[in-house]
Amino acid sequence: MAAHAKLSPSSAHRWMVCTASPQACVGAPDESSEAADFGTFCHLVAALSLDNECDADVYIGRRSECDRFAIDAETAGHIQTYLDAVRFARDLHGGTIVAEQRVRLTDEIWGTADAAILSADGKHLTVVDLKMGAGVYVAADSVQLAIYAGAAVRTWDADNVEQITTAVVQPRHHQGEAWREHTYKRAELDQVIDAVTTAAVSTHIAPKFQAGDHCMFCPVKATCHARREARLAAAQEAFGARPAPDTLTDERVAEILLAASDVKRWLDDLEAYARKRAEMGKGYPGLKLVQKVGLRSFSDEQVAEEHLRGLGVDPLATKLVSPAEAERRLAAAGMTKKQAKASVASYTHKPARGTLLVPVSDRRPEISPTSFNP
Repeated sequence: MAAHAKLSPSSAHRWMVCTASPQACVGAPDESSEAADFGTFCHLVAALSLDNECDADVYIGRRSECDRFAIDAETAGHIQTYLDAVRFARDLHGGTIVAEQRVRLTDEIWGTADAAILSADGKHLTVVDLKMGAGVYVAADSVQLAIYAGAAVRTWDADNVEQITTAVVQPRHHQGEAWREHTYKRAELDQVIDAVTTAAVSTHIAPKFQAGDHCMFCPVKATCHARREARLAAAQEAFGARPAPDTLTDERVAEILLAASDVKRWLDDLEAYARKRAEMGKGYPGLKLVQKVGLRSFSDEQVAEEHLRGLGVDPLATKLVSPAEAERRLAAAGMTKKQAKASVASYTHKPARGTLLVPVSDRRPEISPTSFNP
C-alpha cells in the first residue's frame, strides 16, 4: 500500500464536499507542522502505554526522535486521560484493545485507528481517537471516526456488530468535555458509510470544487481558484461600500462579521504562501522580505547577571508561579494530576477579560448581557 490513502479518513470532511480536491492535491508538498509532529509523538507514547499496559507517567522525560519534544507531567496527564477512556471502554464491554490498527474500507479509503475494541461477544465496537490539538474542536460523530469504525468492521469481518461507539479524547481543548462519545446502531453507521463511498465515486466522476470551512487544512488552499473566488466575492459583498455600523440592520451586521472571518483566513493563507515563495527568491511588486526580530534576550546570561549585580540590581528577582506551573511542580513532587489540580483550585480564579462575539457553533456557553460585569 502507499504511504498515505488517496482518500484519507482525516480529510473526508473535505473530499466528500469538494470532490475535486483529491486530484488537485496530488503532488502537493506533504508539509507537517510543529503541532502535528507533537501530536504524532504523543500518539506514539499513548500506543506504547496501551501495548505495555502501563500509565503515561512511565514515559515522563522521554524525548522524540527529532529531540524537539519531551513528555512532561502535564503532557503525560493529557495522554493518561486518553488511556483511562480506552481502558474504561475495554472494562465496560470486554474484549481486547488494539492500538494503532490499520483498517481498510476500500483500496482508496483506509487509515490507522488510534484504539479499537471489539467486545468479547462481537456485538459492540468501540473506536477511540486521541486529539492533542487545542484549536479545532473535533466532534465524536465526525465522519473520520465513522470511517474508522466502518473500516474496522470490514477489516475484522465483524459482521455481528450491532452497536458502535466512537469517542474523541481531546484533553487540551478549552470547549466542552475532554472525553465525548457518540453511539451508532449498525444501520445508522451503514448509512454514513454509504454516503462516504458515494462521495468517493464522485471524486472520479464529475468532481467539483467547493470552498468552505473544510478548506482549513487543504494543502492547496492558498492557490485554489474556487476558494479565491468565494473569498473575493465575500469581501466585495461585505466590505465594498463600507457603510457606517449604525446604518446596518442586525442581520447585515451578522452577515458581515461571519464573512469577515472567512476573508481573514484567506488573507492569512495568501500571506503565508507569498512569504514562503519570497523566501525562495520570488519578488512581489511593492513588497519586500525583511527579518522578523524576536523579543530581546541576554546574549550571555552569566555575564549579564554579574554586570547587573555589580550595579546593585538583583537579576533573579522572582514572582509567584502561575497556577499551571504550580500544578506541574506538585505533580513532579509526587501528586497525581487530579490531586494537584484540587490542591490549587481553591486558590485560583478566572477573571473576566471582556466579551467576544462568536458564531453560534462555538461550544462556549452564551452569557446574558445583564449578567456581564465589565
